[in-house]
Amino acid sequence: MSCMQRRRTVVELAAAVLALACVCGVASAAELYRWTDSNGRVVYGDKPPKNGLNVTRIDVDTTTTTIPSRPAPAEPAAGVAQAPQAPDLLTQRRATRARLEANVAQARQRLDLARKNLAEGSDMAPDEQQSVVEKVADLPPSEAAKATPSPGVDPGNMQVTGGGMYGMSVSRQNCSKIVGPSGKGGIICPTIIPNQAYRERIAMLEDAVKKAQADLDAALEAYRRGVD
Repeated sequence: MSCMQRRRTVVELAAAVLALACVCGVASAAELYRWTDSNGRVVYGDKPPKNGLNVTRIDVDTTTTTIPSRPAPAEPAAGVAQAPQAPDLLTQRRATRARLEANVAQARQRLDLARKNLAEGSDMAPDEQQSVVEKVADLPPSEAAKATPSPGVDPGNMQVTGGGMYGMSVSRQNCSKIVGPSGKGGIICPTIIPNQAYRERIAMLEDAVKKAQADLDAALEAYRRGVD
């Protein structure tokens, strides 16, 4: 066989392989036959001839002849929202101002409520009071000589109070003129004064007012700093 014939044979073999690969692209391997026709030419085909000479079967691997498809571009996942754009500086300042103003308004409301609770809670409840005897005035010696002696209470050892800060006399008609073992006399009256429970409750209300005032001051300072 000449060089020209050998080259043509190789070319024909390659063409036959490509043609068979296109026909049988889904298969991993295909059958190819080679034979010599009546004119002495080498022929290739996927089926053997009935009257062919020197028929030879050739197994051809078609997996290397397929062209891989290009992967499709990835699509964004469904339901995934794009990141929102950052607000501009003016929008941020307006939002900050509105938030600080709301904090100041809420602090003022809490302070007003605390002051109201303190004012309305100044009265003593029945279980927050107690009755004591206080001296509301001294008696001159001439009056002390006429007063009722009292061995248990000595006006001479008592200070004139007038009821104290929260105290109030039950009734001036219940007051008595007495003289004690020291010889000094005075006018004593039963007086209602707050007990410890009342003082503790008032202290809590006063602390609430102080805290609300401090919160308002802090909110005002934050507003000035945030706006300036």
